[in-house]
Amino acid sequence: MHVTDLEKLTRNLYALRLDGLYAANIDIEVLSKHGIRVGTDVWNEELFEIKEESKRSRAFRKGLDLLKCKSFTRAQMIDKLVNFLGNLDDLEISCDFLDKKDQFKNAVRGFKSASNEEVADEVVERLKEIRMIDDVGYAKNCAQELFENKFLAAERVMQELLIRGIAVDVVCNMIDDVTPEPTGQIFKFLKKKYPDWGKDFKVERRAIEALERLGYDWETIEESLRKFKDDFA
Repeated sequence: MHVTDLEKLTRNLYALRLDGLYAANIDIEVLSKHGIRVGTDVWNEELFEIKEESKRSRAFRKGLDLLKCKSFTRAQMIDKLVNFLGNLDDLEISCDFLDKKDQFKNAVRGFKSASNEEVADEVVERLKEIRMIDDVGYAKNCAQELFENKFLAAERVMQELLIRGIAVDVVCNMIDDVTPEPTGQIFKFLKKKYPDWGKDFKVERRAIEALERLGYDWETIEESLRKFKDDFA
């Protein structure tokens, strides 16, 4: 099949026409890698392969763009990429091209297109290899932020990390290294949120209820309050 036109659609995406028919949108990196330009020939199998490579290339570039703004866990990035690919309507070879190119359909009958989930998983593995995604580092940073800014108890921090898609073994292996002493956490929380604690029974009750919502058990709360109650007197 002869490349008759390459129409630039975006900075990184071109519409590929073969024998005068629109065939597919292909990423510029894939076109360059295969040396595809107007006037060259593309074999049936090669068209299928570059279409699959283009899907991965676009997902990889999307992943890099997302990581410029913030960090993501492996699970979060997979969800983002699956959603990104699902919103694209040009990932497959043109239906019009398929209708008019029976020899292409016959030649690639045994080829199976990768699912969006499979592509996302492969892309995330590449991002991990170049250290753009690091669940252990993410977990430590996120845990420290939750301890310092939200004053959460260790159990609640672990729950939050699991919700973000961090694996159980990762959470369990790092949580002890970053967990501050609970009494100190409770003291900081009360000083910031309930400075009148110890002077008003109603304030004291609300403070205790707030600590319970943060994940502290009653025994830890009672013991901690007993230790520094005089500081609020």
